[in-house]
Amino acid sequence: MLFRSSFAQLEEGRARAAAGDFAAAREAFAAAAAGGGLQPDFYCEARLQQAACAARIGQYEEALTVLDELARGAPDVARVEAMRTFVKARQSGRQADAPDGYEANPVPAGP
Repeated sequence: MLFRSSFAQLEEGRARAAAGDFAAAREAFAAAAAGGGLQPDFYCEARLQQAACAARIGQYEEALTVLDELARGAPDVARVEAMRTFVKARQSGRQADAPDGYEANPVPAGP
């Protein structure tokens, strides 16, 4: 298997989420975060997107665990809490939309 950079995984996650393949997007975002080398904002973005995708496919416990881990050191805790609200709404059966900017444009411009 060829090595793929964390940023390439982030971009793949973006493409998969845009195509509606949230399971594959979740895996790509998780791989991006686990791969190391991302700047803090990109790492946070990968984890937030992982949580959003996990919630979209019904993996609420995973999504909440990711957010709990991220909240301990996130540069913007308000974004984490906005995503937590989305996850809990989905978990309770409401068809909530992800916070602005998520899934439609999940990754900021390149490094």
